[in-house]
Amino acid sequence: MPCYISSNDNRFYVALEGQYGAVATVTAANRIPAVRLAAQQRVQKVERRDKTGSRTFPGLPAGLRKETAFELKTYMTAWTDQQSDPVHGPLMEGVLGGPGARWTGGTVESSADGRTVTFVAPHGLGAGQAVAFGGEI
Repeated sequence: MPCYISSNDNRFYVALEGQYGAVATVTAANRIPAVRLAAQQRVQKVERRDKTGSRTFPGLPAGLRKETAFELKTYMTAWTDQQSDPVHGPLMEGVLGGPGARWTGGTVESSADGRTVTFVAPHGLGAGQAVAFGGEI
């Protein structure tokens, strides 16, 4: 009789490597509230140049590259202690290729049209960086 364990209490941890290939120390602080993780590896499909009209397929040649894909479904919970890095920080850094930028904030002078924000002093933000207000971007 087949047996499996069904649980919603799965534990997923994320941490940055100190150097390439060296597994980082993982603690409870590195746990993320993940719902599902799926990984799939398959051989890349190549265009068949041997097709002459018959239905015979001798198989794929040896030495083809493998393609790996993964999908992670997780909850992005509130980041209450902004003095330390967020739990999802290492995951986002790995996906985006670098650490996120922190901004200390600024005082808004005006926002006439709801899209443009004018600050009282120089803000130091660059093009493409987001501004949050009231928990919304």
